Amino acid sequence: MNNSGDKSSSSSEDAGLLSLAFDCSEMVNQLSRGLKLEFQGDHQSAMKELDLVRNGIDSWLDKLDDVESRELDKEQIVGNLKEAKHAVNLDSED
Repeated sequence: MNNSGDKSSSSSEDAGLLSLAFDCSEMVNQLSRGLKLEFQGDHQSAMKELDLVRNGIDSWLDKLDDVESRELDKEQIVGNLKEAKHAVNLDSED
């Protein structure tokens, strides 16, 4: 039996998941920077960080569509990300 197709598929899935994890980590860093800037009184720069997060969420959702994984509950993840994006939008309306 040759499982090279399975290994290739698994490798592709791993790369997709790794990319998603990196993007998620970057969004958390952007949120942290934005919060720090807001506490320092730099509201405009903080809003720029929130814009980056909003764009990151959109990109993340697009990448998630391309990842084939039985391990992920995509429906729950999409719901959580849409909720997070809504919260970011509310924060930027101040």
